[in-house]
Amino acid sequence: MHAVPTATGAVASLVLLTAPAHAAIDATFVEGDANAADFFFADSEQAVAEARYGDSGGNATWEVGVGADTQNPPDFDQANKAWTPGASEAFTLFYDVSETELTFTVGGTTVDYTLDSPLTVNDIAIRIAFGSGSGAGNGNAASLNTLAIGGTPLSPSSLTSTFDESGAKYLFVQDAFAFGDDFTLTGNLIFDWSDVDPNLRGSRPAFQVKFVDVIPEPASLAILAAGLTAIFRRR
Repeated sequence: MHAVPTATGAVASLVLLTAPAHAAIDATFVEGDANAADFFFADSEQAVAEARYGDSGGNATWEVGVGADTQNPPDFDQANKAWTPGASEAFTLFYDVSETELTFTVGGTTVDYTLDSPLTVNDIAIRIAFGSGSGAGNGNAASLNTLAIGGTPLSPSSLTSTFDESGAKYLFVQDAFAFGDDFTLTGNLIFDWSDVDPNLRGSRPAFQVKFVDVIPEPASLAILAAGLTAIFRRR
């Protein structure tokens, strides 16, 4: 409370009210190869949501999927989606703990999957990658922005990956939700390419959210991230 002088010399009381600020949720950035960066226990993965190029809306392969294992068709729900290069697609990943159900919506495309049992891991690994291969055109990129959990932004809240051999980028969030609570991740996804590229297929590019058990503690993971970034810069 602050005392404020009035025009007559009397003292009036002015109460200043400020809305409480919500602290951003800490996320740890790691850069590494899309398939060789083992930053979490492989056997700990219990669910995954994925948006990928596929064949950009054709019926030959899927573009949006969610479930226990997107590498095993019986264990996830999938849908086709046509991508527009450079277009921003809002997405939501929702875990309903009472129904053990995951719902993943990208733009106007929704898939959902009911897990056999509730999740027993609550770390998440957010990965975006453009893949690798020869013959890539210039201007190819995949990016995420405005990432938030339950409406609270992540810090950092964005990821961008260009087309190269080590183009995978990760954000790890430990204890992303409390056991017994629902979970919602939101953000915007952009796949961009400048040319018709023979490497645009399947998971080139791709965005994934994995529910896992991260190996290092946050401090160790941050040190690992800094070391890997230095290694790739030297390369």
